[in-house]
Amino acid sequence: MDQDTLRFLLREAVRETVTEVLQTVLELDRTAFLQAHGGRRNGYYPRKLETTFGQVDLKVPRDREGQYYPAFLKPYARRLVDVGEVAVALYAAGVSQRKAAEVMTGLTRPPPAPVTEGSNPGSAYLR
Repeated sequence: MDQDTLRFLLREAVRETVTEVLQTVLELDRTAFLQAHGGRRNGYYPRKLETTFGQVDLKVPRDREGQYYPAFLKPYARRLVDVGEVAVALYAAGVSQRKAAEVMTGLTRPPPAPVTEGSNPGSAYLR
């Protein structure tokens, strides 16, 4: 067996493992959501996701009320960002450590909640 064939087989095995792990995480995430918020399961919808190891086909679970969305998937995103790869790419591009830290913080921190009137203590003064 030549090196290219071995590399291909290894990559496929890793891609399949990534698919299985992501599918298991999706199932566990929905189960935890339903236990915390109530509701019922309602099947799946297909979703393709581009990972470091190639494209994976997932069956994303859903609930009857349409309230559940997987914690680690962003709506409409088709690429799973590998933070380690981003860090290496920033370093290779010569980005300063301070700027790289800002970018990495933006990738790893959840987005801020939208500010609505009443949710901000100072909102009465903004009128």
